[in-house]
Amino acid sequence: MIAAVQHLPERDVWGMARSVRVLSVLSLYVGIVAVRWWPLPLHLGDQLPYIPEFECDRLYSTWALAWSSHALATDPARLADANIYFPARDALFYGPTGFGALVLFAPAYLLSGSPIVAINVTFLAGIASTAWLLHLVVHRWARSHLAGVVAASTLLANIWLTRTFVPTTPHLAVLPYWPLIIAAAAAPTASFGATIALWALALAQCLTDVVYIAPALLGPLALLGVVRLSRRASRRTGMSLLLAVLLAAASLLPVYRAHWRVAAKNPLLSQQTVWRQDPEGTVLPYDLVSPFRPFVIPPLAVLLLGAGAIAVRRQGGPRDDEERRAWRAALFWTAAGGLLSLGPYVEVGSLGRLPTPQALLGGLLPSLGRARVPSRFGVAGLFGLTILCGLAFATVARAIDRRLGGGTLARGMSVMLAGAIVYGMIGYAGGLAPNRLPNVMPAPEQPPGTIVGALVSSGGPVVEIPPGTESSVTNPTRQAHAMFHSIGSWHPLLNGYSSYYPRGFVERMTLAAALPERSALDQLIGETGLRLVWVHTDRLSREAAERWQAVAGGDSGNLRLVADEGSDLLFAVEHRGVGPAAPTP
Repeated sequence: MIAAVQHLPERDVWGMARSVRVLSVLSLYVGIVAVRWWPLPLHLGDQLPYIPEFECDRLYSTWALAWSSHALATDPARLADANIYFPARDALFYGPTGFGALVLFAPAYLLSGSPIVAINVTFLAGIASTAWLLHLVVHRWARSHLAGVVAASTLLANIWLTRTFVPTTPHLAVLPYWPLIIAAAAAPTASFGATIALWALALAQCLTDVVYIAPALLGPLALLGVVRLSRRASRRTGMSLLLAVLLAAASLLPVYRAHWRVAAKNPLLSQQTVWRQDPEGTVLPYDLVSPFRPFVIPPLAVLLLGAGAIAVRRQGGPRDDEERRAWRAALFWTAAGGLLSLGPYVEVGSLGRLPTPQALLGGLLPSLGRARVPSRFGVAGLFGLTILCGLAFATVARAIDRRLGGGTLARGMSVMLAGAIVYGMIGYAGGLAPNRLPNVMPAPEQPPGTIVGALVSSGGPVVEIPPGTESSVTNPTRQAHAMFHSIGSWHPLLNGYSSYYPRGFVERMTLAAALPERSALDQLIGETGLRLVWVHTDRLSREAAERWQAVAGGDSGNLRLVADEGSDLLFAVEHRGVGPAAPTP
């Protein structure tokens, strides 16, 4: 083996060495992410990251990606008509689709057969690959692996990404293309091949989320293209950027068209939700360090950027054109992300609420005005800030090298500084395992085998009882559990949860909550062709559980018990003289 390598051409040996280094960097971040969430890598099939809030969103992400994987592998024509909200059409497009995350989720799901394994792989691999490619981009610009490590640790220090929001919506962890897009957009020259590559990267990243990710990416790219187009020297690259943006936007039209189709069928769609309807504003200075926003500035980053600015000034600016372009790109994306993260108003102490440009844009573009959490657009600034931190460290490290005359001592000081920054950044986001909070929590249990077998053999529309709680018949967690139970058998389901729900959904769930009342059952049969009722007696009040036990014991009416396991009862619905209505178009 050694002899064979010695006889390879020098270029091939260099390429192999470079590949080994690239893979070594990847293994570094796989290891860091694994340790951060330890022991999750040992329990991919039965545990989830410890995020007790918003379980409904995590189950939604799992269901949406599992449905898309299943539909694309078996019958792509059925993709839009997902199995929830029956008999509504285009059910998948009442919420985020997360198509961009399928590159990680689908192989894991189709190979393992477990949606829990697949969603854990998506989350962990998404963060690790994003940190890896960010490292490589910063290393190329700064010519320092330590700078890449500092940039990646700044990314991992983002609490929104690693501890609060993204673990509840794991499809948003798939952000690896963004650093490559920033690097491609900063290139001084353009070619047809580069334009196509930028289009492909932008499209892949936008498909992660077309509501927040796509505007946060394409908006700054379009602005950058317009600025370059206005200058003669950069007109060619400006045209290339704008062409890539137009191609990406055009490629996203089928997805947006499906969402628009849903909106057209639901004139009051903005009110058909369990969440707040008005966009949130920005409260300063609190929101600059909020754990629930992607664009925040960790205290250590402030110190690092200050030291980097001083070092750049003393050095008379960046050392060459490539580094100058890198600084410009990082500053541009940081500023763009910061501005995009603002809500329709900014609240500053005694000054009250001050309107922002977003308020005007929301009036001109109603689709942007419907974005309930504008702060998520700030993900663009997250990448700008991480690159800035990496470049700042590289500049400080060069200053140390000059001051100490180079050599082992200077390199040692730089390594120690990088280590301190990494430790401080990751510690800011909760540190590596073991830490104060548990890292994992049990995944939802799979439905009983007897019940699933009866569902598959009987088929037909199903409703799970109870659909909600005493305060809400559309409780998100209960509805999301019903969706999770449908994974695999993919039975038509009256239940559902997503960003919005279709017309008639609340009324159907109100009828479901009234079961086993005969009039409610007859109405559901007429509207939906209901064939199965799955009852979780352990989630019901004592009186309601006793009513269902009585039905199971023979006082059945139009309901016949077909499966019974633990606290779960499955009833078949007898259509005695009640004809089902046609599905809603």
